[in-house]
Amino acid sequence: MNTHVPLRTILLATTLTDLDWLFPFACSLAEESGAQITVLHVITALNGFNVDLAGYPYYDPRDAIGAAEKHLQGYCANHCPSRIQSKVVAIDGTPAEGILATAKQISADAVVMGTRANRGVDKWLHGSVAEAVLRSSPIPVVTVGPHARQWAASGLPIKSVLFATSLKGRATDADNAKLTLKWAQRLGGHLTLLHVEPGKLKDGPAQEKDYQELLALLPEDAFRDGVADAEVRSGRVSREILAAGVHADLITLGAQRNPMLGRLAPEGTLYQVLAEAHCPVATLHSEHSKIKPAILPIPGPSTPAGPATL
Repeated sequence: MNTHVPLRTILLATTLTDLDWLFPFACSLAEESGAQITVLHVITALNGFNVDLAGYPYYDPRDAIGAAEKHLQGYCANHCPSRIQSKVVAIDGTPAEGILATAKQISADAVVMGTRANRGVDKWLHGSVAEAVLRSSPIPVVTVGPHARQWAASGLPIKSVLFATSLKGRATDADNAKLTLKWAQRLGGHLTLLHVEPGKLKDGPAQEKDYQELLALLPEDAFRDGVADAEVRSGRVSREILAAGVHADLITLGAQRNPMLGRLAPEGTLYQVLAEAHCPVATLHSEHSKIKPAILPIPGPSTPAGPATL
């Protein structure tokens, strides 16, 4: 994500069934930050043919791609404000790989997508597209979980951002905190830095040390001007993050790349927040401030719809 212009291009990855809540949120984000939107649908190949949203087989993937493009173009024309530029892309392939490749190809600054936060054996065995993307993406991934759909569908602007950190990677935390502050400032919002100490709260000096470490993540004037504040809590990490973020419009968390099997298990902090948050959740990596997206070919054809000014 560019440090001077936080959002220039947003990639909205859709299953088509989630457009009614993802699209208003992406449009609001684009309008507030001056970004353009690329709407992507990846059609999964199955046993030699492609299956569309309704489950109908297309033995020629070009038919499925054409149908998806037509649907997306019509949706953008009817729902995208004229002042926001948008285009559509439909490809066939593996969803996570298609999303990551497209993000690189268009030099996206953020990915917006939904997640069902599946539980149980199916989630454990098969994982999810959102998990694969957020664990591998070098740019922020903003996910809208099942409890955040109503907020996302409202199209309200982001004004309150919660940045949760374990304080285990000071340099990474400082980079991401400053990046998030720029984002919040661009959106005219407020940033809260949060550290949750697992279990019981430390004694006074230890708690003060954590608080000072939070303050050190941002320039002093951010707190002096009331743009940011900091808070230290104790208890179950996911529960305290959700409690602190009850009035937030966006929660930001760190995410490890290329995890071992089961890292995003149902009892994990990141999974719990994604599954229960009532607002979108952005995952950040240390690479965000260092890696510039490479231009890689997208598997399959794509068709731009041009600015949605109809």
